[in-house]
Amino acid sequence: MVETCEAFTLVSRITAPNVVATGSSVKGEASLSYKNDFDIGQPVVDRFTHLTLDFCEQLTHSSTATLNDLFPIYSFKNLNSRFKYLTTELKRPLSTFRVTDFFGSVTPTRHTTRVQPYSGTLDNSSGLGVGEISVAQKNKASVQDRLIKLRLHAST
Repeated sequence: MVETCEAFTLVSRITAPNVVATGSSVKGEASLSYKNDFDIGQPVVDRFTHLTLDFCEQLTHSSTATLNDLFPIYSFKNLNSRFKYLTTELKRPLSTFRVTDFFGSVTPTRHTTRVQPYSGTLDNSSGLGVGEISVAQKNKASVQDRLIKLRLHAST
């Protein structure tokens, strides 16, 4: 699922098999905000995300809602853009893809009490020891501390 202006252009050329890809808008369209925070002057949630969250918050882990139930909420009336999706060589119809499976992971797990030794290597490309920070990080923290002190001083 892609949500941005002209979102479908990012997925339209996918050819890998067994993929469901969606875009909140097509070429030439914006993906619009649902709600803005005027204190910070920024959108806080887009329409596509709002609709998706609203739909998913009504589900339980045992829900049988499928992508065929989800996709109709993305109407032009709700989004003010054209939602589009593609499927590539699916082995089953969209009506069998549960929303909870689409957004979740359905991976079988095997529980064990046996400790598995780690045989890989640790990436220490930074050259820093565990818990150490770089001079740049220290300088950034120092600048941030000074800005906070200046703001506190200015407000008194």
